Amino acid sequence: MEFKIKKEEKSALPRKEVIVDLIYEGTTPSRAEIKQKILAKIKSKPELTIVKTIKPAYGENRAVVTVYVYDNVDAMNSIEYAGVVTKSVPPKKEEKADEKPAEEKPTEAPAPEKKEEPKKEEPKKEETTPAEKKEEPKSEEKKEGEQ
Repeated sequence: MEFKIKKEEKSALPRKEVIVDLIYEGTTPSRAEIKQKILAKIKSKPELTIVKTIKPAYGENRAVVTVYVYDNVDAMNSIEYAGVVTKSVPPKKEEKADEKPAEEKPTEAPAPEKKEEPKKEEPKKEETTPAEKKEEPKSEEKKEGEQ
């Protein structure tokens, strides 16, 4: 994966906007992969960086990526939607905390087995064929006066 920074500008908001031209092989890289590569180049903190858009070019292994680098966390949370922030910020590792409740959980006694009762067959409704359902009204005979 190669990338070239097209434009880097400071906006009126407390953030820096970085537009990157990305060249990749295979499928479009994930936000986490792109963020990891770009962070090394722009030297920013991962919790203050958001990969806003990834716009792949049709039929090519190329994409234009928009990245926002915020000055502080409060500014980022007040400007960006919560969904964008959660997608971009990596989850905290709490593997040890997750394992402890699973070990402490007591095992429950097995539930008594229920015997299956034989199913009672419901009486079937008599099915009629469409021909029997439709009784065509007999056509009225033409009166002699009408033609």
